Amino acid sequence: VDSYTWNWGDKFEIRNFYMNWNTNSKGTCGNRDRNSQCYGNPEGFIVRTPLVANFNFTTNCDDFSVDFQNLTTGGDDTGYSYTWDFNGQGSSNECDPSFDFNQAGQYEVILVAHDGISSSSITKSIFLNELIDISFSKEDPNCNEENTGSISITPTGGSGNYTYSWTGPNFSSTNQNISGLNEGVYEVTITDSDNNCSLTQEIILEKPETPTSPV
Repeated sequence: VDSYTWNWGDKFEIRNFYMNWNTNSKGTCGNRDRNSQCYGNPEGFIVRTPLVANFNFTTNCDDFSVDFQNLTTGGDDTGYSYTWDFNGQGSSNECDPSFDFNQAGQYEVILVAHDGISSSSITKSIFLNELIDISFSKEDPNCNEENTGSISITPTGGSGNYTYSWTGPNFSSTNQNISGLNEGVYEVTITDSDNNCSLTQEIILEKPETPTSPV
């Protein structure tokens, strides 16, 4: 008799095996030796681990939709069926569904997995942050002076600290607010540290026309 080792959650299957043993004699398994015993099972049998429901999820930087990845193991994997409950706001029977929660907040998601014999459930909390947004104020350059413009921005939403990446006419910066600017198009990309979500905002500085001198 051999011993076997397999990973938790894997299906263990034995097929087409035959064994024989003797009780009081050293004879072979045959019609004439009634002390020998034998057993065969060409179709084999399957040793299944318990059904364990599990899932992972991926949030979205652009909206409040969430993609779910089913990680259920064990049981009879040929007969899986699923019931998802998205915090009472909706449900699904798909294997890997997506769901839009429409707004930021904390939500309880329940997965119940069935294999036709037993069922298993798991609940996970999902926290969705507000989407990143930018408000700004600007000071256009003076009409008679160079490099007098400035831009101040205030980010909201996301999670964690922000990083900034500015580009403009012969200009780049990683500061939140920038000054000493000439007229032109400036672009800032803000990224949050926890989710690596980003938003890009374009801001235009315009130099007013020089007034015409009176004649």
